[in-house]
Amino acid sequence: MDFGEAQSVFGANAREYALHRPGYPPEAVAWAIGLDHPARVLDLGAGTGKLTAALLAAGHEVVAVEPDPAMLAELSAAHAGVPALVGSAERIPLPDSDVDAVLAGQVLHWVDGERAYPEVARVLRPGGAVAGLWNSDELQWIAQVLNEEDAAGKDAAGEDARWEGYFPDRLFTDESHRSFANPRRHTVDSLVSTIATYSALLRLPEPERARRLASTRAALTDALGADREFEVPSRTHVIRARRR
Repeated sequence: MDFGEAQSVFGANAREYALHRPGYPPEAVAWAIGLDHPARVLDLGAGTGKLTAALLAAGHEVVAVEPDPAMLAELSAAHAGVPALVGSAERIPLPDSDVDAVLAGQVLHWVDGERAYPEVARVLRPGGAVAGLWNSDELQWIAQVLNEEDAAGKDAAGEDARWEGYFPDRLFTDESHRSFANPRRHTVDSLVSTIATYSALLRLPEPERARRLASTRAALTDALGADREFEVPSRTHVIRARRR
């Protein structure tokens, strides 16, 4: 599934995504930008505005670019003052050298790097940061709780993810990676609602998706209890580089 297909899948479930997907910790956002003053930041593939919210809370000026109108509608409803533009990583509707940083949450594994990274470099000011952020996958935690190999597939922040060589060195330099604690409080209901928004589940035929979610819910209820709140020790992974 490419980026366009992924966004159409997510767009059809934009409200659920806005309600149930995790946000990003302030420390991760601060390190991704790497500046000690407010900046003009592009939230690339902004979705429903999870990363936009963290950027605004830190005092940055944000412009959001997202290909799916349904996702943008959720973002604009939550953050009415943020410019929200239809576009993609491969075609960014901004002028040259327009932003101090480009951040992309849960996005860069979908893009066509040959087309996207020159576009990112074009809109960045010299020395500006580009960073990808990924929240670790609750599915892995579920698999550990249930002593299973795999609860329903892995996403981009899985244990097999590579955290080097992401950005082409002809365009970027000083690539580095850090991760930050981003624990989430859940009940079985809220955790199942979150995993229902993952692409591994969304792209399944509906009967198979419902079967897997019901099976996961039943197993988690048996292991953890129906009403108990618990903490999932998630992390946010950030890979960052700077424009040459």
